[in-house]
Amino acid sequence: MSLNPQIRDNISRVDGEYQVNKFRESDRIISQTFPQLNVTPNQIFQAGLV
Repeated sequence: MSLNPQIRDNISRVDGEYQVNKFRESDRIISQTFPQLNVTPNQIFQAGLV
C-alpha cells in the first residue's frame, strides 16, 4: 500500500485474485463496471468539498 498521499491504491479482485493498481490523483479512473466513466480522483475529492 502506498504511503505517498499523491498516489492511491486501487484493490480489485479479478479471477479470484486481488490486484493492486496504483494511480495518481490526476490519472483517469478505469472502471470495469463503468467503462465509459471519465473522472479523476481529484474530481471526486473536489466534489466532496462542495
